[in-house]
Formats: sequence, C-alpha cells, structure tokens
Amino acid sequence: MVRHIIDVHAHLGVSETLQVGVNVDGLLRLMDANAIEMAILSPIPGYADPDGIRDTMAQNDAIAAAVRRHPDRFPTGFGTVEPRHGACALDEVKRIREELELRGLAFHCDYQGVPIDHPIMYQILERAAAYPGTVVLMHTAQHSVLEPPFMLAKVAEAFPDIVFINGHPAMNGTHLASSLYVSQKCSNVYLDLAVWYTTRDPVRLAVTTLGPDRILFGSDLPYYRYSFDKLLVEYAEIPAEVKEAIFWKNAARLFGIGRS
Repeated sequence: MVRHIIDVHAHLGVSETLQVGVNVDGLLRLMDANAIEMAILSPIPGYADPDGIRDTMAQNDAIAAAVRRHPDRFPTGFGTVEPRHGACALDEVKRIREELELRGLAFHCDYQGVPIDHPIMYQILERAAAYPGTVVLMHTAQHSVLEPPFMLAKVAEAFPDIVFINGHPAMNGTHLASSLYVSQKCSNVYLDLAVWYTTRDPVRLAVTTLGPDRILFGSDLPYYRYSFDKLLVEYAEIPAEVKEAIFWKNAARLFGIGRS
C-alpha cells in the first residue's frame, strides 16, 4: 500500500482563460479527497495580468505564502514569469529564487504567447540556471506550435544543469512517444503523470521504456476533482516498489523532502 503521495503538478490561483481556480483551503480539500499528502505548487496558467509584472509578482507571492503557511503540505513551489514582460521577467527570476526561496519556475507557453525555444526563454532560463538546484516545470503538448516536446529537448540540451519536468507529457500516444524520446535523449528531463491518456497501460510503457527513476506523480489539480492519473499508477502492471517511486520517492529525492 502506498504510504505517501507527492504531487509535483498542482496549481493555485484563478485562470481567467479556462475559468477555473482554487484558493489554498480549496486545494487542500482536493488533495485530501485524492489522498495526496504533499504538493509542489505552481501558479495557475492563464491568470489575468492587466497590471503586467505586478500581477505576476502577486501570483508568485501567493505561492510563497502558501509554502510558508503550510510547509507540511506544500514543501516548496514554483514561481512563474511572463516572457512578454522582457527584462522585468529576468528580475523576477532573481526574486523568485533569492527572496521567495521557491525552487524554480513553471511555464505553460500556450498561455504565455511565445514558444519554448523563443530567445527570451533562453534568457530567462540562463538567469534561472545561475541558481544551483533549479527545477523547471515545462508544460508540453504534441499538437501545439508553442510547446511541442522537441522544443523542450532544445532547451534541456542548452541548460543541462536545470532539471526539467515535462508537464502533462502523455495526452495521447504520440505525445507520450515524443516525450519518452526527449527523456531518453536528455537525462535532465523528467515526466509527470498529469493528464495521461488511459488506454493500453501507458504507465507500464513509460517505465519499460525509460525506467522508473524520472517519472513523478502529478494531478493537475484543480482542473479535476479526482485524479484519474492516480488510478493509472495504482492499476498499472508494474511492481509495487516502482509505484512507490512514482508516487513519492522520486519527488522526495528531487526536491530534498525527508520521508520514512
């Protein structure tokens, strides 16, 4: 029986784009409903930003406040920056890592208006790479012109000292095949379990192809009330110890979270 679940893909805030949102107490209720012990928070994509960088700073402040208030449930989090904000985004990377003490950055380029491999993204990632231990949650989508997996491979190769988490990397079979190729090519790219397709045991395929050590549980809360991805792991034809690794041990190792 799985004793712990650490979720590396949970969002906090309100998405004006997708008309979904959650506050801290609501997210804790969703986590409890799914028996998720801990979550690595990130701002919700598509938040309103009429005031530009100040709105982004407020998103990051909210993540840091949740981590400070509930360190037993939110051991750390990701900040975000908007590539469209240019030099202001670079300054915010410094604030995220030094002042807010968050572990890294989260991007969903479909909602941020530039491709993963845009020149400003390289500048942002270069600034982030200056901080040892930086982790970047990078959403991908096979159908997208802004965040296909091959673009993640380009930045992962350019910044080998950053650990990248490929967010929702298996929304269909082709997406998973591309994501597995990226992770085989780039040893600094992990996969999370958010929003995987549900046919023919994709978790077993990923473990068989890549091995278990770079696969992390993710729920994409609050977009869903219950995590079907949790069931995919529970019912996957893989050993119990591999399920433990996916549910929490890999994340505990990556983020330095003590568990027994």
